[in-house]
Amino acid sequence: MHRMDIFYRLLARGFRKSRWCFCSFGSPFNKPSEWLSNMTWLGDLPTGCSCQYKGKHFVIEGAFSKSNISEFERRCVGGSTCVYGHAPRSGEAVASYSASYPLPAMRFLASRAAARFALDDDDCSSVLNRPGASMSYVSELVESQPFQAVLAYDFKKPGHINVLESRSFHSLIKMISKRQPDTRNVALLDSRVTIGSAAKGRSSSPALARVQQCSLPYLLSGNIYFGLLHTPTDIHRADAPSRKRNIEPPTRDTPAWLEDLDKLEHKRFDIVVYSSRFKEPYNRWVLLLVLSGAVPDPLLKPLHACLDG
Repeated sequence: MHRMDIFYRLLARGFRKSRWCFCSFGSPFNKPSEWLSNMTWLGDLPTGCSCQYKGKHFVIEGAFSKSNISEFERRCVGGSTCVYGHAPRSGEAVASYSASYPLPAMRFLASRAAARFALDDDDCSSVLNRPGASMSYVSELVESQPFQAVLAYDFKKPGHINVLESRSFHSLIKMISKRQPDTRNVALLDSRVTIGSAAKGRSSSPALARVQQCSLPYLLSGNIYFGLLHTPTDIHRADAPSRKRNIEPPTRDTPAWLEDLDKLEHKRFDIVVYSSRFKEPYNRWVLLLVLSGAVPDPLLKPLHACLDG
């Protein structure tokens, strides 16, 4: 693909190719990888194969067995857990296992990206999420949890979408105040107007203000509090019944930070929340840097300074 004319034109405009091998980062696989990028620091990647198994790499074919797993572990620098995060299972396809990038390679790239970001980007406004933006951890929560309908009804007459959304949230407030008083709750809403008016408890719109006035007695008498999280409509599976569709099952595994919260361990979630203050894909880099400890703290200080400022 990189031999196409359009990519040659990118090279003429300052892009560069970086060709590196998995075996340069402790993997038994050779797997040469060629990246085209405008990031000059990608030139720091080691080029070519320099490992002791040159010409005799672990072949990517068939499935793992007890016999070749031991050989694979022996060839992994530091073991498969250090290189890929988990050991191969007997019967697992080698091609499927090899599809992941080696962790040392990702830490190497993360450290180079962080160094450039910390040194060159004094103004972090371009990489910070705007106020009220959807957080990545909300998507992880919505995509991993099962939902079921507990309250559904049709409106007797049509109305403005923002008013109807607010009335639906009002119905949830009524239900929670009766069934679960004295609680703190989280509501996943795809309407920023509803979130804004509910958070303030008022609205310049008379129609929305009437809904807020009706909700207030239930909030006070039920002694309930709501934290409102914006959830993009395209991933909000719980919104399916409003379109006369069945709720689909989860599309991803439960995130590790949510499992930790169930154990009252919040450190991992604090890191996820911190990284979510950055736009994509910067939030993933920040998350990787903090979790892996690949970058010394001084390089992260500019990020803290931008946020604190």
